[in-house]
Amino acid sequence: DLNRLKIRYKAKSKELAAVKKERNVYIEKAISFYFRSIALDVKDQLESDVDRFCSLWIEHNDINIDEDELLRLPTSCFVPWSNQLTSRLLDENTAFQNILKKLIINISLSHPFHILYLIKSLIITKGESDDAAVASRGNVAESIWEILYRSIDEFNVEGVTNILESVEGFSDKAVTVANSKLKNTKKASILKFPDGKWWVDTLPTLSLPSPVKNIPVQKHFPYRKEELPIILRIDENIVIAASGVSHPKIMKMILSTGESQRMLLKAPDDLRQDSIMKQVFEKVNKLLWRNI
Repeated sequence: DLNRLKIRYKAKSKELAAVKKERNVYIEKAISFYFRSIALDVKDQLESDVDRFCSLWIEHNDINIDEDELLRLPTSCFVPWSNQLTSRLLDENTAFQNILKKLIINISLSHPFHILYLIKSLIITKGESDDAAVASRGNVAESIWEILYRSIDEFNVEGVTNILESVEGFSDKAVTVANSKLKNTKKASILKFPDGKWWVDTLPTLSLPSPVKNIPVQKHFPYRKEELPIILRIDENIVIAASGVSHPKIMKMILSTGESQRMLLKAPDDLRQDSIMKQVFEKVNKLLWRNI
């Protein structure tokens, strides 16, 4: 009858609450243990410990973390998670958001070429979307950018100056090229695009590393210009892909390493999801290689 159902419902609800409480205790302990393990810096376990800590911390961000201890950890640990961390930014005054913002600032100062383009993309997408969450992330990204401007002398880079201005200019010009509409052509000179002369005359003077080249993460030393894949020039002929709704442009860059590299300029797509999927495939490949 109804009374029996009520009694059973109360008992089951109490049981469920106890299970949830116990689960939260286990999660809190797991985050704490992985956190401590990262601090020990055990070489063979560090990457998996960071992965597990970040995934649990991001999902259960209401669990308290010691801010001072977290910010004392090597920022190099968190570089592979830059995409996911920046994507979690929101303009909220919570303990998680405050720690996350400081962590991203520290990563930016220590490893600017691994994360600045992600922050800049949040600022750009803010002006292209009506979504409240996108606007919120854009607001935080703008505040981080302003803090970085005030900390310009603290970047862990030697031989490359005006880093923020260069990244900002490169990003804005790249978006302009990506959004340009050229019909009935498979190839076009960069000079036919808006601000085309910037790519030919200004870019080679910036000593800016390729944004799509994998740069090894420096754990103990600064990034030095002579060791970075600096863009020397670009091929003036831009290839326009025939496939795809947005007809992405393909730009060829000549690097100081002697390599040439292609960069895809695509709009209005947000390529962060593509970047995350690339990370997933890389992780799967590593797991498969371990078992071969």
